[in-house]
Amino acid sequence: MNELLDWLRLQKGGVGTYTQFCQKALALRASQPEHAALARLLADLAGRFADAYGGEPLPLDVAERALNRLTRLVESLLILTRADSGKFQLAPERLDLGAVAGHVIDQLRILADEKQQKLSLEAPIHVRAMGDAALIRHALMNLIHNAIKYTPNCGAITVEVHAIGSGQAVIEVRDTGPGVPAVHRERIFDRFYRVDASRSREEGGVGLGLAIARWAIEANSGRIDLVSDGRNGSSFRVLLPVAAN
Repeated sequence: MNELLDWLRLQKGGVGTYTQFCQKALALRASQPEHAALARLLADLAGRFADAYGGEPLPLDVAERALNRLTRLVESLLILTRADSGKFQLAPERLDLGAVAGHVIDQLRILADEKQQKLSLEAPIHVRAMGDAALIRHALMNLIHNAIKYTPNCGAITVEVHAIGSGQAVIEVRDTGPGVPAVHRERIFDRFYRVDASRSREEGGVGLGLAIARWAIEANSGRIDLVSDGRNGSSFRVLLPVAAN
């Protein structure tokens, strides 16, 4: 992927047609073991570019967005491969979950601003948990990014951090989007599962974000649930053990 990025940066104004771009991507990945998801994504990109540009030269900014999508997919697949191998080494530490959530929100705020959404954090008290900071950030990144993606313009996303009496820390991500219909609730955390495949294609999703979020939280002795009823937006609740004093 780095080779493709280097090649893209050398281009001036365009990278040929969509077909040439995808062929270049495949050629540069030829030395790597093939993965069905990567092939699927390239085919999806080719279809999108064909619809939008036909045989016209592919603008550089469009190719760059496509490359970013490819990069995110490869990173996700690497995480899942490490998870499946059972060799992932956690680095647990004492975390202020409000601060962790705030950091993720700061990174994603530009995306919410583009859609004129209200993205807010409610963390009235310090809640601390033991966990791998990188994995928990990754899980929250996926949850909040999904909320931004599926919430309409001028909507709201709220991230709330608190603790409950059973000795658990809670992070809840709520949005004012369309919600998740009941028929999809059982499979929402499955790999490559997409509630609205046509919309996911338009938005650039491949159905891995929630699967990775669930693995990341469970690896830290926690759990993640969809707790909304599917009618009034979505609400995902993360539970983690509170750190001992």
